[in-house]
Amino acid sequence: MIGNLRKRWTLLEHSDSPDDPEGLHFDFLLEDTHCCRSWRLRKMLVLDGPPQDALPIAAHSLEWLDITERKVSGGRGLAKRLRGGWFSGELPNNEADPLQIRLHSQEMSGNLEIKDFRIKFFSL
Repeated sequence: MIGNLRKRWTLLEHSDSPDDPEGLHFDFLLEDTHCCRSWRLRKMLVLDGPPQDALPIAAHSLEWLDITERKVSGGRGLAKRLRGGWFSGELPNNEADPLQIRLHSQEMSGNLEIKDFRIKFFSL
């Protein structure tokens, strides 16, 4: 936990991004000390869905954990929060190392693993 607060996560739908040839992707964010560790996903993160590619992207501001919908600066599209909650487990010091945490939200809970640029979200 950070202080007395739970560490948070969010999944954003990012549309109309000029650097995305498909026009839609998802940003998965995990709260870290001063920013959010962030990955780009091609598909919605689904409990017990198939593993998918997780491309590390630039850290996002912590404010994205609280935003429900907003235009992205620099004309880079629109981001809309789809899901969010809190997670348990520790993030590795080296961002390239595999991570295993538990995600929790009002709708669902599950284990999440990111390893070798692949993300998997599966039932407890």
